[in-house]
Amino acid sequence: MALGPSDIAKDLQKKHPALSARQARDMANSVFDSVKKGLARHGKVRTPIGIFTKKVKPAQKGGGKGTNPFTGEKYIKKAKPATATAKFRPNRSFKETLMGRGKK
Repeated sequence: MALGPSDIAKDLQKKHPALSARQARDMANSVFDSVKKGLARHGKVRTPIGIFTKKVKPAQKGGGKGTNPFTGEKYIKKAKPATATAKFRPNRSFKETLMGRGKK
């Protein structure tokens, strides 16, 4: 089962009982929004658990000729737009925690 923003909000609420459920949810969402905006603006965001980086795959030109390996049919390749994705590189302490050797 995956851990979602609502689970993180519940954990925040347990650690800080003065927070309401809505405040905890807003805090969790604001952290995720900050990471998204930081990646969009700067391409790199450092967090206590690791580094998020923006990886851009450049656009590919179309018009090349190709052959379907199964049917032998010839076709013309389509152009592909540029795409961006987020990569995450965990730091050493985060890796050790995942492996069960670090602090919990």
